Amino acid sequence: MSKEQGLAKFLLVFGLGNILVHPILPWFFQQQFFWTPKNVPYEFMIGGLYIAWGIVMVVASRDPLKHKLFVDFTILGNLFHAIVMIFFGVMEQPKHLYGDVIWISALGVIPLIFYPWGVKNFLRQK
Repeated sequence: MSKEQGLAKFLLVFGLGNILVHPILPWFFQQQFFWTPKNVPYEFMIGGLYIAWGIVMVVASRDPLKHKLFVDFTILGNLFHAIVMIFFGVMEQPKHLYGDVIWISALGVIPLIFYPWGVKNFLRQK
């Protein structure tokens, strides 16, 4: 399997996960996913964002190199999001680290494994 095929599979699987699993997972693992204090509008807003992200991931899975900037954004956005959540999770809600931080970290780290580094992108301009 080439790196591009691996990246395409990642985008498809995690895209479908964002669309199908992300909306229902918090209801099964409430303590790890819901905010404290409870803030339903923000939780739905973030959930909607990840559903939209999943839709674009599925579309991008057809030709990942055509959507390099989106893949780069997926990597950086989720890595930064995970770092911030880990930092504040350790200080405020350690149990939160076991829920969505793992999912968000995977969204940033796994594409790095399959990333076709020889391809020009905003990180590699040559």
